[in-house]
Amino acid sequence: MAERGKKSLETSKEVFKLASQHYLGAHEAKRMGKPVTWMTGYDPVELLYAMDIAVVYPENYSALCAVTQVAPKFIEKCESLGYSRDLCSYARNTIGTTFSQDAPFGGLAPPDFLVVARKFCKTHVKWWQVLSRRFNCPLFIIDAPYITGKVEEYHIDHYLAQLEELIAFLEEQTGKKMDYDKLAEVVRLSDRASVLWDEIMEMRKNVPCPVGAADILSCMFGIVTLPGTRIAVEFYERLRDEVKERVKNKIGTVPVERFRLTWDNIVMWYNVGLTNYFQKYGAVFVFEGYTMVWSGRLDPQKPLESLAKKYLTPFIELNNRAWSMVELCKQYKVDGAVMHSNRSCKFLSLLQYELKDILMKELGIPSLILEGDHCDGRAYSDAQIKTRIDAFMELLEKK
Repeated sequence: MAERGKKSLETSKEVFKLASQHYLGAHEAKRMGKPVTWMTGYDPVELLYAMDIAVVYPENYSALCAVTQVAPKFIEKCESLGYSRDLCSYARNTIGTTFSQDAPFGGLAPPDFLVVARKFCKTHVKWWQVLSRRFNCPLFIIDAPYITGKVEEYHIDHYLAQLEELIAFLEEQTGKKMDYDKLAEVVRLSDRASVLWDEIMEMRKNVPCPVGAADILSCMFGIVTLPGTRIAVEFYERLRDEVKERVKNKIGTVPVERFRLTWDNIVMWYNVGLTNYFQKYGAVFVFEGYTMVWSGRLDPQKPLESLAKKYLTPFIELNNRAWSMVELCKQYKVDGAVMHSNRSCKFLSLLQYELKDILMKELGIPSLILEGDHCDGRAYSDAQIKTRIDAFMELLEKK
């Protein structure tokens, strides 16, 4: 039976309220005549916050719909309009909510314009083009270079040119100029949130691990949707202090920690509680590849250049994914890996069998590959998945 993840931390229990305020706040901004935009994850949202634009993320919102078990009806609505079931379930959920009257928080506030980046997710641009037609509003596409080696100066120069074009687009849409002093402050706050997030993730190396997957996946909300805001900084200061206190008192996620695990790919949001299921074996997820990439150091003195570097870095991390995983598994003392072969995110699911072989060859770490989807739970079988988990944990027991 699908269920929400059970939280161990008091701070993580604040996230639903934080999300509610964010999505309802976008509706309020719309009523007050402020511009609203929809944006994809890991794009330079700091520029928009510096111009007092309300920003919402359809991907994050779709995850919330899955967590609250309402995504299937919106996905089915989208499919009834002729969209393929092979399309990313985040996209299907989002499109379905725009044709529904009962979406959470009244749906996403209608956009005045849209911003998307052409990067590793090949669905984003086409998805945003559909939304642009649906709302009959302007669309700006950031042309982010796809990088297979290291970030070169010409990559940064290209992305800087894209940021300058985006600023010009935002100025045209809002009728006001960019305030670069405010941008510097937004960049400072974003950098501070990243420092706090990295500090929290670093503390998960402790034995016992002070915070597991259910808490940290929920707490991603701020670093994904609110970088550059004081709200995010204050939230992560509270979270950091709570985690630090647990480390000091040697309080772990499970009473007796026996196995340290890692999760690869986006989780099944409709059943985040699956991560708690491992706890009956004394197992805890000490890091997730998906939660490790959202922070990025920024320099308020060089806001545009540092934003370019921040938003180009994930390309390198994803292309070096296997060896990054090996190094992280060493640092976090991992005993086993669970990989979600995600129907909706084929990019993150590619090469998982090769990654499984590398982890075993290099570190002797066994892996379990589970097939599913991050938002569409209609084909999910809880009994079958848990039977496979039980067998995997028996293997770890023998090791």
